[in-house]
Amino acid sequence: MPVGVLYGMYYSVSLITCSLLNFLKNKMNSTLYDQIPYTKNVYKRTHPNNLATIASLHGLQPPTVENCQVLELGCASGINTIAMATITPQSEFIGIDASEKQIAEGRANIQHLSLKNIQLKAMDMMTIDDTLGKFDYIIAHGVYSWVAEPARNKLLQVCRDHLQPQGIAYVSYNVYPGWHQNHALRTILRYHTRHLPEPQAQLESAKQCIRLLNQTLASHYDTHSLNLKKLLQRIDNLGDHYLFHEYLEPDNHPVYFHEFLAHTKQYDLQYISDTDLAFALPRYFPQETLSQFGPTLMEQEQYLDFLRDNSFRESLLCHQAVSIKRSRHYVEKLYVAANIKANSTSISLDEGMLEEFSDLSQGEGRMALAISSPTLKAICVCLSEHWPQNLAFETLIQLAYQRLDIPNISLEQLPEVMLDDIKILLLDLYLKKIVEFSTLPSQFITHITEKPLASPLARLQSLSSEEVYNVRYEKLSLNFLERYLLPLLNGQNDEQALLKAMLAGVENGELILSQGENEQNANATLLNDQSEVLLQQIRSILQVLSKRAYLVA
Repeated sequence: MPVGVLYGMYYSVSLITCSLLNFLKNKMNSTLYDQIPYTKNVYKRTHPNNLATIASLHGLQPPTVENCQVLELGCASGINTIAMATITPQSEFIGIDASEKQIAEGRANIQHLSLKNIQLKAMDMMTIDDTLGKFDYIIAHGVYSWVAEPARNKLLQVCRDHLQPQGIAYVSYNVYPGWHQNHALRTILRYHTRHLPEPQAQLESAKQCIRLLNQTLASHYDTHSLNLKKLLQRIDNLGDHYLFHEYLEPDNHPVYFHEFLAHTKQYDLQYISDTDLAFALPRYFPQETLSQFGPTLMEQEQYLDFLRDNSFRESLLCHQAVSIKRSRHYVEKLYVAANIKANSTSISLDEGMLEEFSDLSQGEGRMALAISSPTLKAICVCLSEHWPQNLAFETLIQLAYQRLDIPNISLEQLPEVMLDDIKILLLDLYLKKIVEFSTLPSQFITHITEKPLASPLARLQSLSSEEVYNVRYEKLSLNFLERYLLPLLNGQNDEQALLKAMLAGVENGELILSQGENEQNANATLLNDQSEVLLQQIRSILQVLSKRAYLVA
């Protein structure tokens, strides 16, 4: 037989062997996620609105979020994809995951919510081809670092081949130098569990090892021991799913930021920004200092990782042909919101009078800024009054000037210096995570309609969890009555229908009303006025849910 034929046969066998190995490895990974499913979280930073907002701030013209095509790779049970689909019902979503068990769970939830704009597919990412189509936004959260090299290549290939010309891709990944210590702990735990074949047994053994490490390090206060104890404590608070998939499963491949950039360039993709680092370089270290490390933004960001010991990135990518321009002038295209409050009960808008505002977004509130400019003070007052709703930039300006007794002003009539000052203020507060930007108006309402409608995702989660995501992607704790009422807010029940349902709950023992501090059966304590008490409860709960962004139009 000719040598060429023998070589060809060998080459074919090698390809088949590699394909089989990849298949078996992917099958094993999907089985791992079946046995220990990843957490069912919703990630606000992955929403197309957030991606479009950051892209807009960089001078791009991202696809319209209200009517877009979205692909999520590694969607698990699809809860993040479902959340996006419920908030933007005119857009189309596809979620892909190798775990058939988790996809089946997600499909059941989609059927329960009667969603028509989402599909979940149980498939190996390596099998994606042209038949899947093109997308405006591609999301890969928790995939890149957690798969083998062929799958990492495939992920970027999918972003290149299936992303629309102006599309945006989101990719999260672990990075060095911050992951060096994590890698050391991962080595310890994988060594400790090396003889155990079953994932659940590995998990229990790893938890035992962590307890032993904590005991051993309890009386040690050197730098290494303190850092390791801090890491162990953080892991202990993140749950079993995180411990297993981050520290025990076969694939976890952190990279340096510059290595990730080099990889993306091989697929004609370019870096736009990180979701947590847009415009942020000067905030942490002086720009003149960073510029000495390298002339380009990418080099400076690599040194920023070194200086901050960064361990995780969430990067936005686009095609190489797209022009990127970083400028504050793009703020006027966006909607603005801020959870701030004036420290004074009687604020003065006079020139020169200094007023202080606190940031309430972190709970107690912290001093955010002190302003003497009448226009900037009026801006902050308007944001405070309209929270949690957001305002179009021009609307915000007009409302602020109305407070200054200057009605019907347009952006064109504003002095350029003042307009620039407003943009600088808002951008600075955005970087401090006080101001929120959005390409969309608020997707929730703060008034009570005749037949209240709650977010579909909130109605679903309230059936099984005390913590429920609102339309703003915040996970909030709800009490029993709030969770009991939420599934009934399907847009078909008015106040009397809600009352009837709650009364039925009292009669069958599902609900117990309280009188003072004593909880007793309503029929025994409230007698004839239980309907009025329940009605007041319903109205109170609806007010709470509306203020916490659970209701939609």
